[in-house]
Amino acid sequence: MKTSTFSILVLAAMVVPAAAAPQPLRTLEQADPVALLAFSPDGKTIASGGREVNAAVRLWNLSDGKMVAELNVHRAAVTGLVFTPDGKFVVSCGWDTDVYLWDVATGKEVRQFSGHQAGVTGLAMSPDGNRLVSASMDNTVRLWDVATGKEVRRFDVPARNPNREAVLSVTYSPDGTQIAAYGGGQSRTNFHLWEAATGKALSRLPRFAFAFDTDQFLDSQPTDRRLELMARQRKIQLKQTLQIGTLVRHRLAEVGLPLRAFGQASRGTFDAYSTDGRTVAQVDKRVSLIETASGQERLVQARGTPFTFASAVTFAADGQHLAWGDDKGFIHVWHLADLVGAGREPTGELFAKELESAWIDLGGTDAAKAYRTGWVLAGAPKDAVPFLRDKVLNVPPGDRERVENLLADLDSNQFAVRQKACEELGKLGAPAATALQKLLLGRPSLEATRRAEALLQEIEEKLVGELLRALRVVEVLERAGTAEARDALARIARGPTRAGTAVEESAAESLKRLDRAARR
Repeated sequence: MKTSTFSILVLAAMVVPAAAAPQPLRTLEQADPVALLAFSPDGKTIASGGREVNAAVRLWNLSDGKMVAELNVHRAAVTGLVFTPDGKFVVSCGWDTDVYLWDVATGKEVRQFSGHQAGVTGLAMSPDGNRLVSASMDNTVRLWDVATGKEVRRFDVPARNPNREAVLSVTYSPDGTQIAAYGGGQSRTNFHLWEAATGKALSRLPRFAFAFDTDQFLDSQPTDRRLELMARQRKIQLKQTLQIGTLVRHRLAEVGLPLRAFGQASRGTFDAYSTDGRTVAQVDKRVSLIETASGQERLVQARGTPFTFASAVTFAADGQHLAWGDDKGFIHVWHLADLVGAGREPTGELFAKELESAWIDLGGTDAAKAYRTGWVLAGAPKDAVPFLRDKVLNVPPGDRERVENLLADLDSNQFAVRQKACEELGKLGAPAATALQKLLLGRPSLEATRRAEALLQEIEEKLVGELLRALRVVEVLERAGTAEARDALARIARGPTRAGTAVEESAAESLKRLDRAARR
């Protein structure tokens, strides 16, 4: 008799005592509260920064849990940690204005980057590792040459109220061609974008900045109006957020800025994004994992896990590991599959009934259940991959051929024909939505425009659930990472899919990340 992964999980839940809790892979301990954490690119080393005056930066070997270096130069709390892409160096900054480059192997200071006139709030490394960018409370963003330590360029950020609108975070675009910075306050003018090569200011907000202008706008609205607008915000996020590679990292709580709206809940600081941009880890005493596409909680720090007050969190580049630190100086390193109770070893097979149940979970409103199910599916790729691929690509035959005729019927002189066309297009989902968008760009008649706009809105609202499920499927396939999963992603990227082009673009981005990981 076959034993399935799902059955094993259910059985385990029956026989394991209620008091049992997931265990971290490694627990480290430093002498002061943890302010910041960063994994090395290969995931073998973790850097931690202290929160006290004269805080240290420490480097830990995760294979044995031993501290391999303690770097004592900062005269105030550490506010930034970033490794070079090759993992040979780590850069740190703090409220004491200076930025330092350290040799990971020896723990020795290599060079210092000096120029800021106030505390440094964030760091980002260019994808090629040749440039470093830093943000500061002095309302400047500075670009540095990593090899020489010299300042290449300075970006001045005007602020009406420096105490509330200083530059708080900075990042590179995934392709390294743009630099984005974020400052406090409610105005969209606090989002800044420049060409990395020339320093030229760009007027539009970056796609990789996660539509922060929308969030800030929502914060400024009265409660009733804000709730009314959130549904539209979530729909926009569903279309956009999982097409990105790197997101601007926030550290808002440290400077006392207002909470931001996210989904249906008010959140504080967004401390870390996963490499794929699909999950944000938030520290608010406990650690919460939030799905960016839906704004819902994927995981709240498991009951019974080592806990005091969490103060820092970070994802590893592989997307499989998470670390958080607390106010007692402990650092806990987890495999995410363990943390959600999904297990990491492929065990048995998934039956057709269980796959159908998983499909329902992936499309449900319970983000935590969908997340756990996704980890289980990724652990059983032999059965899960072909099932998920076929579900996402299951576009009814003939849809594309029918759409053109139905669009023409929207402009019919007969009411019954127009009405029938609307009903039929509404059933077709994503293919109809794409065709309607193209129709509207062509400036059809007033009657066709009115009907097309109303129908497009109706279809998009129905597609939200389908789109969310399909995006979760793409995440599962990327996490599985097998040759068959890569083939499935390539097929989805070519389309068409049930949920539309956003899914195809997300699959293409997943393939790019898997290719980059394979080259490391």
